[in-house]
Amino acid sequence: MRDVPLHLEAAVRRIQDAGQAIDTRRIRADQVSNGDWDTRIDVDEALMSRLAETDAASDALRAFAARVDAGTAEWRDIERILRTLPPEVIELKASKHYRWRWDHQPPVATPVEDEPGPYRIPWQP
Repeated sequence: MRDVPLHLEAAVRRIQDAGQAIDTRRIRADQVSNGDWDTRIDVDEALMSRLAETDAASDALRAFAARVDAGTAEWRDIERILRTLPPEVIELKASKHYRWRWDHQPPVATPVEDEPGPYRIPWQP
């Protein structure tokens, strides 16, 4: 340490060590993304396709997988399209080990703002 009086070297060294420790912790915190805190497995298209290919898959899941392969449906729409969900989907949604990200939300009716009001004659109140 240059230009530091001898009686202040220990204090300056402690301050520098503390700054380096803060930098190290900040770098480690930056490397952790929010998803790393949640250890559940995300249910995605690949997982659903692999599940449908297993011997234990239900007929409903296999039929929906055929629709996905044909391009007429997507896995995220399974709740919207099917009236009765396959047992695998029900189990995945209830599981603590999997995160179901495709919760079906019915579309919200948006008000039409461009619709004109009824015609009024200018002298009418």
